[in-house]
Amino acid sequence: AIRAGSVVANAYPSGTVSVLNFNTNCAVIDDTGRTWVPTSLSYSNSNYKFGGGSALFNGNSWIYSNNDTAFSPGSENFTIAGWVYFSSNPSGWAPVWGNWWTNQGGTSLDFYGGKPRIVYDTSGTTKVISGTRALPLNTWAYIVLQGKNTGGSSDVTLYVNGVPNGT
Repeated sequence: AIRAGSVVANAYPSGTVSVLNFNTNCAVIDDTGRTWVPTSLSYSNSNYKFGGGSALFNGNSWIYSNNDTAFSPGSENFTIAGWVYFSSNPSGWAPVWGNWWTNQGGTSLDFYGGKPRIVYDTSGTTKVISGTRALPLNTWAYIVLQGKNTGGSSDVTLYVNGVPNGT
């Protein structure tokens, strides 16, 4: 199972696209006002990183937002980050969140065999950033995908707990 913790803050850096929190009904609350749709989430108040609870992703549950091009990596610098907790490694594909828009691409976070994976598509070019190591079990891990635009091309790195884990 994957648990996603929430972070609550009062001010966000310029360019922040989405800040997600989960309430006890597993409603997805985005502090920036975007709409997310949860599927098959449950709530846990026994294991959390922040705020007194977390959403439990059981390997078949995920959240998604459609047709929002703000999530396109494009040619801008970007960072996608969050906390996850594995109690066991999924044997196959385990989605967490995704955002896809009609005929223009999208971005998603999933785990395959316990390793984080980001898939994004910009104007028909699909890129996959796969983690090289599985996440630690029974502890919270901080996942960050950071993209830097370097003269028209993106240099994208996936980090786990501050250590590069895929490019």
